[in-house]
Amino acid sequence: VSTQSTGGAMTLRIAQILCLLFVTVFSADTAVRYIHLALTGEPTEMIVGWYTEDSTSTSTVNYGTTPGKYTFTATGVENLWKEGFGYNHFVLLSGLTPDTKYFYVCGDNTCLLYTSDAADDL
Repeated sequence: VSTQSTGGAMTLRIAQILCLLFVTVFSADTAVRYIHLALTGEPTEMIVGWYTEDSTSTSTVNYGTTPGKYTFTATGVENLWKEGFGYNHFVLLSGLTPDTKYFYVCGDNTCLLYTSDAADDL
């Protein structure tokens, strides 16, 4: 807070600080965290999961076999993990081809997924 004696300057500085606090505390935090993959038991499927602090409008994964060119889209579900603690997202990717590299995006993160039907590749 400004220590100037003029009331206008101090009021302006307090208003700036309060505005900054409002943006910091009350803005939505939908950054993707803790991305993980899960097997389904089917060689042509995989589940992509992640966590966000706040709810998002959709849980979507874009994916394809070329980096930056995501020709497939899958939408899943969002579940409240625990009140005040964030949300888990789960998206089923189906129709995958075994022994194929897939690149995928959930949120702002680009990742690599490699499918294999050989048990020793896991």
